[in-house]
Amino acid sequence: MPPRFLRRRIAALWTGSKAPLAVRRVCAAIAGLSAARVSVQTPFLGGGFGRRAETDFAACATRVAIAMPGTPVKLTWSREEDMTHDYYRPAARARMSGMPGADAPQAIDIAVSAPGLLLEQSWAG
Repeated sequence: MPPRFLRRRIAALWTGSKAPLAVRRVCAAIAGLSAARVSVQTPFLGGGFGRRAETDFAACATRVAIAMPGTPVKLTWSREEDMTHDYYRPAARARMSGMPGADAPQAIDIAVSAPGLLLEQSWAG
């Protein structure tokens, strides 16, 4: 009898991703499934920082799951591994000023200077 993963041809991921649709697309391509056969659950989690905008950790877990059909996979990186292999963001600068009012700001001026973030994302293009 084939393993459950191969019989049902589905994938379910639970991840703190900020880009669940990108995770779904990447994992579906790796597993050879249509996106409709991939479920991505994004529970409310803290401590994701910038890395959770990437898809590499979900792709890694998908490859492990394919290699071990029918076995639930939990992928955890240590803080050191996460920081060593993280995607670094360029510096940004912001200037803000405003005029207070009685109950709310009367005026606010915000100027931000930074390179385009989407150009650096693996899922953006």
